[in-house]
Parts: sequence; C-alpha cells; structure tokens
Amino acid sequence: MITYYNRHHALHQGRREMFRGELVPCFEVPARADQVLLEMQRRKLGPVMDPHT
Repeated sequence: MITYYNRHHALHQGRREMFRGELVPCFEVPARADQVLLEMQRRKLGPVMDPHT
C-alpha cells in the first residue's frame, strides 16, 4: 500500500469542531496524523510518499 503524507497538513489545525451539538476541541489534530504515520511505518505497510515530489 502506498501512503501519501503531506507535511503541510500540520499547518491546518482547527480549534473547535461541532460534536453532538456542542463545540469541542478538535479530535483530528496534527499530532494524531503523526501517530498514525508512525504506526503505519512500524507495521511496514508500504512506502510513505510526499505528494509534492
């Protein structure tokens, strides 16, 4: 499996999102993307590529 990881996503971080009718801190944050990327690399699921190359 080829994974495309754009390091620029870290620049887009929301402060709040709507969840069950309330504004709450965002669950999907750059740190979570980094955790997912590290786990994919640990499991050796395939190459991680930069979409800008």
